[in-house]
Amino acid sequence: NSASWINLNGFTNMNPSNYWSSTTYASYGRSTSSQAWVVDMKAGTSKSSGKNSIFYVLPVRSGDNVKK
Repeated sequence: NSASWINLNGFTNMNPSNYWSSTTYASYGRSTSSQAWVVDMKAGTSKSSGKNSIFYVLPVRSGDNVKK
């Protein structure tokens, strides 16, 4: 599953479950503000879900861009 792979490649303690994306779901070019994309870390798929659903969150930021 995707959680096992990502645990071996830079992250730790990932659960094989659903994680929120920050992207609002758009269907056929129309934004559906009540839904967002979700990534299923067990199946390795994505889907939309209502924003009132309870899923994991993975906070990430861009890497340090410091010239040495």
